[in-house]
Amino acid sequence: MMNPTTTLTLTTPQGPFQFAGAEVPEQINFGGAQMLCTHKMIGGLRIVDALGPDDAPLAWSGIFLYEGAAERARFLDYVRRSGLTCTLTWGVFQYTVIVSEFKADFKKSHWIPFSITCEVVRDQTQDVASPPKETQHDAIISDSARMSQLAGALGNPSIAGLAAAASSSLSSMLGAVAPIAGGLVSLSSAASSGSSLLSSIVGEVGQVSSLSNLASSALSSVAAPLAALQSAVGGAIASATAAIASVPSLGNVVAGLPVAGQVAGLVAQCTAAVQLPMLNELSAVTTRIQANVALIASPSSNNVTTTGGGNLYSAAAQSYGDATRWTDIAAASGIADPMMTGFNTITVPQ
Repeated sequence: MMNPTTTLTLTTPQGPFQFAGAEVPEQINFGGAQMLCTHKMIGGLRIVDALGPDDAPLAWSGIFLYEGAAERARFLDYVRRSGLTCTLTWGVFQYTVIVSEFKADFKKSHWIPFSITCEVVRDQTQDVASPPKETQHDAIISDSARMSQLAGALGNPSIAGLAAAASSSLSSMLGAVAPIAGGLVSLSSAASSGSSLLSSIVGEVGQVSSLSNLASSALSSVAAPLAALQSAVGGAIASATAAIASVPSLGNVVAGLPVAGQVAGLVAQCTAAVQLPMLNELSAVTTRIQANVALIASPSSNNVTTTGGGNLYSAAAQSYGDATRWTDIAAASGIADPMMTGFNTITVPQ
């Protein structure tokens, strides 16, 4: 999920146009199809030629706000009418595109919702040619950094404090389990150092016992801060959703009611609209961390199950708290299509 801190830029021949604030969408779907030519032969044999990628259009919607909203909308419409070749970038993604469709709804001079569609001329994003491998330890480190970043960007002191406490507990936990994850000194190397085999065994048994107790204590201590953070984020999501729905006619002033109160409500609604995508991402990240902590606490072998129909997205969301990890299940199960039909035996790697 994208958020207001993501830099989304459409570089035109006239210069870069950077989307900001409410102009940045919660998500942009990317990908597409592979163009295929299928030759059906006698006897049912098929020869399928891959002709190349057919990238789907990149489309999203947003809102131009404040002074200059109309000018920003008119510029994108000019790019559309002129058929200019542009470069669209966000995160690690980069595409050569032509704006094929731009639509704007003029509600007020400072409030213009819009939608834009870009036809992909060329995908310039660097290919990822091999499946990335990430351990639970690595995933927790990257998710913990993202958790702290999101909590700081929200400007909510309570959530920021809970995230800091959770991050501190996670750091302690990762430090405690690191010696076990990295492996202990081998018996052969200990014996070759001059100590007796028996003393080496006794020493390593004591080391394992001490580290195991330390790791168990650290794993237990991290559950409560993560649960408290998840609870606070859930409450904030509910409050933001209610705030967005509380003003029935955004931007209108109702006669007979104090203007200051209506303005305050409008500001609260705009703030909630900006924060809600970040809150949803923070909730997803926290859920993912909890799932990976549970796997470290109780590691298990791969889970093999038979399912009728369904899809790998829901299986990944249920197993990992992250639907994007459907590719892990697909690779382990030898399945290419995430949408399953009939009965399938799938392997969920832990």
